[in-house]
Amino acid sequence: LANAGGVYVSYLEWVQNHNNFYWKESEVNERLDDAMTAAFRTTHEMMVRENERKPNQKFPCTYRRAAFMVAIQRVYEATIARGI
Repeated sequence: LANAGGVYVSYLEWVQNHNNFYWKESEVNERLDDAMTAAFRTTHEMMVRENERKPNQKFPCTYRRAAFMVAIQRVYEATIARGI
């Protein structure tokens, strides 16, 4: 999440250029806020769920590990959906 904001705004810029239209700065900021909020929420929920599932583990699940777990889960689901 730490570097995702810049990457996401670059993506939005690419979408604008590719489709030849323009969003106001406030619209870009709103989209960024929505995306980052959703990403944080998903990561936080994964971390909490993992720590509740294994409450006595020596190294509790961190935000970093939870973010990796979310990413791996998404790749897995996309792979299954594509029948790979």
